[in-house]
Amino acid sequence: MKIQALYDLQQEINRLYIAGSKFAKNDPRITKHIPVLSKLGEKAPVFKKLAQDVEVLTQCEATESSEKLLEIGTLLYSILYTQGETTDEQPLSELNPVFDLENAHTTASYLELKPAIDALSISSQGRYGVVEEAFKQGVFDDFRTFEYLNKALGDKYSELADLVEEKIVPSIGEKIIPFIQKDFNYEGKSDDIRRFRILSKFEPDDAVEEMSLRILETSSPPMQAEATLILGHNPKHEKLIISLADDKQKAVREAAYISLARYATKESLDKLKDVFVKNKNKSNLPGIATALITSKLPFFFQEVFDQVYQSFQNLISLEKSTEDKVLLAAFEEFVTKLGILKNKDREEVYTFFKEVFSNKEYNELINSKKSLLVYQATELTNSIAFNLYQLDQPVATEVLKYLSETPYHAKEWNKDFISFYFIAISKTFSKEQMFDTFSEHYQKGNISSHLFFETYTERFPDKRYRRPSGGYYSTFQFGYIEHVDNLDKRWSPLFIENVRKGWKNEHALESFHLVSLFEGIQSKCSRDLLTELAKGLLDSKNQGYLRTQLSYIAEKLLASGTPNTFDLIFSVMESYPKNNQYPNYYISQLADEDFIKKFPVEYAEKFSKLGEKTKLDGFLEIAEKIKIAKQD
Repeated sequence: MKIQALYDLQQEINRLYIAGSKFAKNDPRITKHIPVLSKLGEKAPVFKKLAQDVEVLTQCEATESSEKLLEIGTLLYSILYTQGETTDEQPLSELNPVFDLENAHTTASYLELKPAIDALSISSQGRYGVVEEAFKQGVFDDFRTFEYLNKALGDKYSELADLVEEKIVPSIGEKIIPFIQKDFNYEGKSDDIRRFRILSKFEPDDAVEEMSLRILETSSPPMQAEATLILGHNPKHEKLIISLADDKQKAVREAAYISLARYATKESLDKLKDVFVKNKNKSNLPGIATALITSKLPFFFQEVFDQVYQSFQNLISLEKSTEDKVLLAAFEEFVTKLGILKNKDREEVYTFFKEVFSNKEYNELINSKKSLLVYQATELTNSIAFNLYQLDQPVATEVLKYLSETPYHAKEWNKDFISFYFIAISKTFSKEQMFDTFSEHYQKGNISSHLFFETYTERFPDKRYRRPSGGYYSTFQFGYIEHVDNLDKRWSPLFIENVRKGWKNEHALESFHLVSLFEGIQSKCSRDLLTELAKGLLDSKNQGYLRTQLSYIAEKLLASGTPNTFDLIFSVMESYPKNNQYPNYYISQLADEDFIKKFPVEYAEKFSKLGEKTKLDGFLEIAEKIKIAKQD
């Protein structure tokens, strides 16, 4: 039975969030709810409390109304999203809010929350950065965002939904669970699967087990697969998981394979070996291989290895004139099976890796069919090279060295051998040996400046994979390399040459950072390079990451003593493209940077005029920050 009075009050509270709490005083649309709530309060204290708070809201002055509005909203939402309905068997007196009012973060105004709420609500590109920044600032601790976070679990941009599920919701904790429970449905759509995963981490084990078993009986295959994975964490369900390895649904079978590998008992691994060796359905192979990657193959390694080796022989025996779809199918089968050998620290595996990547027929086949095979070959090289690097064994390093010196190392699909070998051997090579070994590779573009930051810092202590050779822009996190004692001075001219390529080089800032450490930030070389980089930002196509780039460049310009620094920085900000989806948001972010406080006071007027001209409040914020800084 829906408690309609609560939902009616909710509409009015939402209206005041937007219009402003000051309009609540003597508002008849609010006062009409007081008698209804008071009547309900005769049976349940929670409604009495709500009626009293609403009455206070309609009588208090504007200076006090904001806090009272937030308190009412917290209490109202806690009731609605946990027990907004009742039954004949459940008396109103049993309704109690689950939110702790003292722990509800409600200090921000609704307008401060609005950019994050809009980014979670609308359907367009460019929202991920807004949500991520709001998360870093703690915006989502506020209960008013919980409903929107719950809805965002179904966002069509999976990266945004992943951010909400994997980082934001766990940071909030149990307070958001009532919102997740409210919309959970056993039908098994993508957002329901995410809700199920979240609930499985917070609900008691017996409740999760009950949900999982019900899902296996009634829900869609994707939801059943998720339930199989969750049940697969509990050894008592091993026999059930073994039976599900033969399920008619592919998604369920693949989830069962992973769970069997996780159990790692002889009975489970026997079943996993059986489905691999006897498999006749090619569509099953990727799922079986994914599970086998996680296993050490304790007693059936040779049987698996023989199949991997045979798939390689089948591939290189094909003629170059073979029909594309046949060739591609053979290559994909080999790639899938070869992946099983990852994380297997065995001599025969190392020997086989050498044979594959230095094999003449293999490399000539890829070269003759580049448009068809080069992407898959590149991914295969990256995967195996990273696996060797992760093992961190002397023999693995020797294999990387061998592969980086093979005649085929410069082929575009094999370049990453060099990057991983660079990282691995840096632990034992002297700085002079590193330069002698890799300077030519740097000049040829086989390695990038970014690689120095991955190698000579503690940025990746858990060895999370970031492709060293680049291929995409990754925001540069400055300050990780504080000195160049471990680098040969002969690197400096090469870094300078790299910076002079300007923004055509995606690692220009990293190259400059290294130059500034070698030459000194106040050297003529550093000042000239900084000026070139700043002028490059005047071109709108280089401004996609304005905040990160300009903040660093501005601080370095000021530290270097470059003449006309403030004019140059102002020119860059003045040229910022107004067709950006969130121009005001990013300009406002710049207002909080330290370099803004260092502007002479006369620039306050310049930024004010720029704000009036562009209709961007961010420039007005900057003007105000400059004024405040000078007053202090």
